[in-house]
Amino acid sequence: MTPSTDSFLSREAVCQMTGLSRVTLWRMERAGTFPRSIPIGARRVAYARSELDGWIEERKATRLH
Repeated sequence: MTPSTDSFLSREAVCQMTGLSRVTLWRMERAGTFPRSIPIGARRVAYARSELDGWIEERKATRLH
């Protein structure tokens, strides 16, 4: 995906998409094992869809066959 066609996802959408809780997302971000959120407002963050898609693909590539 090129940056011009990338989109933002809310934290709630990311939790649904990944099956992870808000606390787990926060912990993984702090540990550097999950894409960092992007501040989009005074009290709102979002995630870049392309970064999440890449993270998901990495997870899929590391699973045992």
